[in-house]
Amino acid sequence: MTFRNIYAIPGWGFKSSVFKQPLIRKLDYYQLSFDKLEDYAHFLVSQLEDNATLIGWSFGGLIAIKITSLYPNKVKKLLLITSQPCFVESPNWQGIDQTYLNIFLKSFSKYPLETLEEFLKLVAFPTKNPEFYKYLKSHLAPVEKTNLKKQLNILKETDLKNEYKSLKCEIVHLMGKHDHVLKQNEKQLKSLNPLAQTIFLKERGHAGFLLSKTLKELLC
Repeated sequence: MTFRNIYAIPGWGFKSSVFKQPLIRKLDYYQLSFDKLEDYAHFLVSQLEDNATLIGWSFGGLIAIKITSLYPNKVKKLLLITSQPCFVESPNWQGIDQTYLNIFLKSFSKYPLETLEEFLKLVAFPTKNPEFYKYLKSHLAPVEKTNLKKQLNILKETDLKNEYKSLKCEIVHLMGKHDHVLKQNEKQLKSLNPLAQTIFLKERGHAGFLLSKTLKELLC
């Protein structure tokens, strides 16, 4: 089996090495300091071969959706892990509370390392195994405060529901039943794009896919 055309984009604050599958091509962006999501998409798409399967975890899913929207002929399958086209809560849309997100941004600006520690606890939940927490921590990106803050602001401001609605490729969402980072919208996603499929991981959270065989099975 070859994963030659499978690419993975990590979540905010992480290196792509967090993905355990060794044959997946891994795309990093933590060293980039762009102001717009499309700039990340334009930069990363140059590394993709045609007919790619594109995996996007969390914020990486926003980048993956943007790439697929801008370059539809590049992507044949979109696998979104605990991710969706808009992260901020609004009427009829579940997501991150706007007030909480503003508090998180201010906290990260003043105390980046401490804020990342608290974020890691949310990402690891509900898994209580300390080795899992250590694994996640070992794959954190270097704390480039300016870059990470810009990416948080992009996350806050991005709404790709219209782009998502127009996608023509296969779309699979992998969601954790106990995700404490992002509330997700199975019915709304299906309403936006009938091609969207959803798989729930029981007893898993925002990074629960790392403890499950489901991702590997989806790639086989």
